[in-house]
Amino acid sequence: MAQRQDARRNRERLVVAAREVFQESGAAAPLDLVARRAGVGRATLYRNFPDRVALLATLFEERLAELEELVTSYRGDDVFERLVVELCRYELGIPGFGALLSGLATVERSALARVDAAAESLLSRALERSAGAGLLRADLRAGDGVMIVAMLNGVLIAHAGEAPREAVGRALGLVLDGVRAPARIGAPVPAPIPGATHDGPS
Repeated sequence: MAQRQDARRNRERLVVAAREVFQESGAAAPLDLVARRAGVGRATLYRNFPDRVALLATLFEERLAELEELVTSYRGDDVFERLVVELCRYELGIPGFGALLSGLATVERSALARVDAAAESLLSRALERSAGAGLLRADLRAGDGVMIVAMLNGVLIAHAGEAPREAVGRALGLVLDGVRAPARIGAPVPAPIPGATHDGPS
């Protein structure tokens, strides 16, 4: 029992350390830094997370679980826009996150299948809710949420290291205006959802 508790604590320490290291040094930071920050050996790191993809997938899955709770409890009908803002904010907080995942081979991306499906489901639900309230264009489809985030991810990758925050802010305004109902075009980009945790720098 004590061994099991130690193993669980080690895993939790690794997740916290990975979040801190990747926010500070980017998604490509050496995994040895993560192990040292967590106070464990390399063997413990790789026993819990066989590669970088598994570790990043765990961090993203944790973030999606938080966003699931936020979206469920959020009362505004602009929930889709706010979710898109939160996902961009997360990627901005871990430099190189989107580029690293986009560059993975198909076989490597299999480790992310579960979180990809969770993200798609969450985006689709939020889009349906906002569209049903008349805030978005009537011709949007459930899968368009993933396409919108992919376009914004392209901006993040293209402007990595070149004031990405400013570029992403402008891209958010343009992309959101492209999916809004005519009466809402030009509305401000929503602020991040209050109470969000595990964010990068705001």
